[in-house]
Amino acid sequence: MKQTSIIFLLTIVTACTPNIHRGQFSLLSTEAIKGDFEVLATSKVNGKACYNPLKTQLLLPDGVFDASVSNALDKVQGATLLLDIMVQDTGPCIVVSGTPARKRR
Repeated sequence: MKQTSIIFLLTIVTACTPNIHRGQFSLLSTEAIKGDFEVLATSKVNGKACYNPLKTQLLLPDGVFDASVSNALDKVQGATLLLDIMVQDTGPCIVVSGTPARKRR
């Protein structure tokens, strides 16, 4: 009986997805944003970051969305924003892809 209770409790803890902090975005839109942007590459770049399992179980934010965007931006020098972004939740990780750009001065 004790083993059954422990297995039941572990199943509940590992099967439930907690409310994870999804990042802090300055701008997010479902429509095209008008602005003066300089596209820095013709092909999209990908960025990836994985959840910290311990922080996830303790319901602590770990900045996985911010980290995946930063990872993508680091691939092109001078990039400060992504255009036409796509976010994919692969389970343990977040993959972000988009066209690297920066706002013109």
